[in-house]
Amino acid sequence: MPPYSYHVMIAVTLLVFVGLMIKSSSIMLTLLQLQSFSLKRQDNYIWEYGTLISRLITGNTIISFYQMGNYFAQIVFNNSENKIEAIILKESMEKQPDGLHESS
Repeated sequence: MPPYSYHVMIAVTLLVFVGLMIKSSSIMLTLLQLQSFSLKRQDNYIWEYGTLISRLITGNTIISFYQMGNYFAQIVFNNSENKIEAIILKESMEKQPDGLHESS
């Protein structure tokens, strides 16, 4: 990881907390409510109401991590096919889902 990336992570973390404070006044759907939506509606809702935490680009895959009130969303986007492959909704970000691993 390049040395400047730690400074970027600190800046992103501060922006996330500011975003959380601003968005805390809006009413957020629960994880179960959002799971009942179609993939496209989930994507639209996450894009509009979520707070982007980070983005990981590996090859043609872009994985975007969002904070959604008291849960998290991961959008897995195939850039070469211009389509969403998966949306993963989780109560915490501690464990990566199968097939998705943090790079060292």
